[in-house]
Amino acid sequence: MRTSITLFVSCCCLGSLAAAESTPDPATAIAADAVAMVRFNDLPRSAIRYQQTPYARLMESALGKRAREELSLAMRSALPHGIDPAAVAGSARRLAFGIHLPTTIPLSPWLQVATTVDDPAPLTAALAPLFPNQLAAGDPAVDTLMGAAGSLQWRDRLAVFTSINAPGMADQHAPAITASVWPTIDAAADVEGTYRTEAAFTAVEAHGHQAPRARSLPTMTFSLRFDRIGMREHADLTYAPADMARLEDVTWKPADTRLFASLPASTLSALVIRCDGDLTRRWIELHGEGIDEPSLARIDALLQTQGLPAYWDLMTRLDGDILVYTEESAPFPVVSAVMAIDPAIGSRLIEVIRTHLLGPPGDAMLGMIGPVAIYGEQRGPDLILTTNPAGIDAVAMRQKGFTDHAEIREALAEIKADAIVAGVSRSGASWGTVAQLAAIPLSALGIRQLMTLPQDVRKAGRYGFVSCSPNASGFSLDAGGLLGGPIGCCMFGAMGPALAIPNLMRASADRVETEGPREVTPPLKSF
Repeated sequence: MRTSITLFVSCCCLGSLAAAESTPDPATAIAADAVAMVRFNDLPRSAIRYQQTPYARLMESALGKRAREELSLAMRSALPHGIDPAAVAGSARRLAFGIHLPTTIPLSPWLQVATTVDDPAPLTAALAPLFPNQLAAGDPAVDTLMGAAGSLQWRDRLAVFTSINAPGMADQHAPAITASVWPTIDAAADVEGTYRTEAAFTAVEAHGHQAPRARSLPTMTFSLRFDRIGMREHADLTYAPADMARLEDVTWKPADTRLFASLPASTLSALVIRCDGDLTRRWIELHGEGIDEPSLARIDALLQTQGLPAYWDLMTRLDGDILVYTEESAPFPVVSAVMAIDPAIGSRLIEVIRTHLLGPPGDAMLGMIGPVAIYGEQRGPDLILTTNPAGIDAVAMRQKGFTDHAEIREALAEIKADAIVAGVSRSGASWGTVAQLAAIPLSALGIRQLMTLPQDVRKAGRYGFVSCSPNASGFSLDAGGLLGGPIGCCMFGAMGPALAIPNLMRASADRVETEGPREVTPPLKSF
């Protein structure tokens, strides 16, 4: 019998696709003061696209099959008897999350989750044990239930969950289902979202916390889409027009992507960042120098002992390209960095690192970080740092071959001509190396299928890239790969805690079965 993930995909694909345009937008139920909103635009469409990704192939591996079986068991255990997880998942069409940071005391982030479904019955039956209390409502069109975790409100095909720590929930007053407007970022994307940096910092500071911040904070919008390489993402960082006007006359110099051709064939991933001393100085003026002042003070004190300028002044001395790359090696991958800097500054920086790592004087080895030796030297205009056991010469006299890989040529085609940050990788080999490093500690779990994970990942991955370019309103970032780019990696990282949800659901349902529904005294006031 097919497992729950396969059933989920099948049910989503066979859902009523013709109703997509008439499906309510769940983001309208997310309160407008949320600091972050994430929206899944079309779950059935995403399920179809998923079949063309490396993830679908990974789920057919021995470990993937084991994961599907475990997830199926967890979901069936969490849901009431007789409820089919595939029917519940397959009824969902769109989904939205909202994260709120109140400016009132105490600072208690609260969550909203809204979904639109084709048929409310499966989801209603699945959640019934968690929300046993029916509340009176001023709006007869809204059906409101209350549970230990929060409230669940239904309006036609729209379901809205609000966590118990939301304002008013302590008095059993669920917030109104309002009609907020969250602009569409990319309707063709599978996932899109907005993060309001200024609002987040304002909330933290309202509670008396010192938030390390700049004078100018951007709003970030992003979108992600399933792809044959895994996940593609696009993000825009938008600053206030007055702030960007101060940089109108700046000439942004692109990263020198020709440096990738100088790297050895064993390279897994590489990143080039273009630095411009004058631009850095003006950017510091725009953002402010007070970011995390205590830490900077300690860094400045260390730099001063070697006769070096303060940290922010030092950053303006970086003028040229910074190249960072990793290579396959045993037992650990090798990391190397080459940066253009004033030789007098670079030589002193080497001594700062040596002092911090307690390395021997007069030697290229600067010290140890755990079992890994760090080597550093100023060679002409370049400061070189590496963990390569062969030392500085292995970097300075490296052989070519990285761009001979077919996947790297594909990745380079994704880099925009005006990118000030450019990165490419052999995605399968890179993540396969990470999986290989994780294999030993993971073996303690006793799951034999984990032993094939490095090979499975190497086979599934294609290439990865990141490209960041300036524009009139700020910066745009395009990235992709087996785990997407920076945003994709964060979302995949959040999936770990999310896997605990079935167990939490089961625990809550067990409490209801043993203790019975909790009494609710105040009726729900009008919306």
